Amino acid sequence: MSEIMLRPEITRLVPASIVNNVSSFVFYDNHPRDQKLIDIVICSNSGEIQEFYQRDLICSLLLDNTSGPYSIKMMRNPEADLFYLVQTREDFFILSRKETIKVVKRISNVEKYEIDDTKCTGRIQLKVYYKDDAIPLVFNDTLAIIEEITTMVEEDESPMLVVELQSKLSEAKYNLECNENTYRELVNLRQMASYSIYQKNQGISDNPQPKCVKEMSEFKLKLKSPWVKYCNKKVVIAIDTSNHYHEDVEELHLLLNNNCSSLTYTTKLFKKYHKPPYWIEKKKNMMEPNSKITIVVIIEFDELFNTSFSKVELDGVVAFKKNGKEYLVPFDHVVISSMDAMGENFDVLPSDFTDQHSVLAAITSTVKTDLILRLIKAEIRQDFLKSLKAILCDYLQMETIPKMDNVLIHKRSPYHKLNGIIIVFNDKYTLEEVRFDVTVYSRTPSQVLALIRYIYDAVPFKILITTADQKVTAKLDEFSSYNDTLESPSTVNNIEYASSILDRTSLVLEYLDCSMIKMNESKDPTVRDKIGKVIDLLACGQTDYNKFRAKMSELGAKGVIKMLGDDDNSDNEIEVNSV
Repeated sequence: MSEIMLRPEITRLVPASIVNNVSSFVFYDNHPRDQKLIDIVICSNSGEIQEFYQRDLICSLLLDNTSGPYSIKMMRNPEADLFYLVQTREDFFILSRKETIKVVKRISNVEKYEIDDTKCTGRIQLKVYYKDDAIPLVFNDTLAIIEEITTMVEEDESPMLVVELQSKLSEAKYNLECNENTYRELVNLRQMASYSIYQKNQGISDNPQPKCVKEMSEFKLKLKSPWVKYCNKKVVIAIDTSNHYHEDVEELHLLLNNNCSSLTYTTKLFKKYHKPPYWIEKKKNMMEPNSKITIVVIIEFDELFNTSFSKVELDGVVAFKKNGKEYLVPFDHVVISSMDAMGENFDVLPSDFTDQHSVLAAITSTVKTDLILRLIKAEIRQDFLKSLKAILCDYLQMETIPKMDNVLIHKRSPYHKLNGIIIVFNDKYTLEEVRFDVTVYSRTPSQVLALIRYIYDAVPFKILITTADQKVTAKLDEFSSYNDTLESPSTVNNIEYASSILDRTSLVLEYLDCSMIKMNESKDPTVRDKIGKVIDLLACGQTDYNKFRAKMSELGAKGVIKMLGDDDNSDNEIEVNSV
């Protein structure tokens, strides 16, 4: 608080004649167990301690043979007795205030003093440091007992080696606890799987193996061997599943266990469809009676192979609920080695897509975006309809998937911006149509933007391309045929947001571990003093910290995709006023 602000307050509490003679002051704390009538306690330039109440002098004491400047602080012991701590240029005083002010202790040649509770015991300590001496005098909270530390080192002043060892011990205990929890979860999972198998097959075998479970008639959820491929920098595992129960199978999901660190993966359910690309994603994780679906697991390729293991072994179970009871069905062991990943047959995109699972892998490893193509010039509509797919194939180097005339894919070059993008023409159009609904499957949203720009540059017709959440309104009557409305309100797809949270959690833990390692390696006393207390986020350097922030922002925006806009949202309205 500045002198300009404090002067009116001091003038109100002390006589005006001594305002300019005040060296330091402290306001009275009005303790409920102390009935003294005091407003303010001042220390004058002449070394006199004075107490005032309603501008009247209550009590005073002159400190002998002292030299300024002065500082005063108020303190109480556990019995609420009042003490004053006064420091001058050379001396330190402990004053007791009962009936009068008395000097309890005077210490000369003092550099500084501290009041703290480093052990968090609730009982403060007063430490007084002599000049040219790092060992302090320590007073307890009664200010009556004095301890001079000569041979013993305080716990909070332990050598750096002890602090570092304590940090390593805490880290080891934390890792051990996490590993024990993971092991217990694995044991519980295996026990649940074994008990489920035992319940269903008590009369068949004492030790039923996972492979023979799929052949048992009592267990009517059948699993085929996993199909494993690589597509769009992701590993895709597909398991064909058939439900021979007469009831619905609910809460269907897949649990994975592996020999390396925990993996972040996404599970999706697909069923076959009568139109190309012959697959449609189920919105609910359930199966109808006597139906078939395919469970797909998508794992990031970098996360799977950026480990010290030469191969990754995956075990898991399909968990589901039927009639309120939970069941587990194990599937075949999956092994993915680094040599398998290097083979050309492991990647789906260079293949001819004769296997329907290849199309499924290309769809599940991408993001779905609905686009609307509107032909502006109606007089060339017939030529446009006849050559639209051919133009995309010729100018954008796209190809038609065999037995799927309405599906185009770009796989000419792995370095091309459009590599891996898939375009599905949803319906068969007539010559009278001016609007064409297509579905685009892309690795990233930037690929969709690149596709739109390529079409604008390559296709020799004027086409207006919008997403499904944009409404087109014509300014002129001759273009009124392009007017449309949004069929459904805005929805948010947050399916991938759970994996985004896990990715961010893993990234934060990894960065904090790196920061602690850098802090332990640092020779800077300021940094090493923080070990065991706080984590310096800039310990890895400004460059790594900026990369960490950028990655966190990228993962934070992942997963939440706006599918359809509001009908009344003017930001999503596009006006057509010229050709």
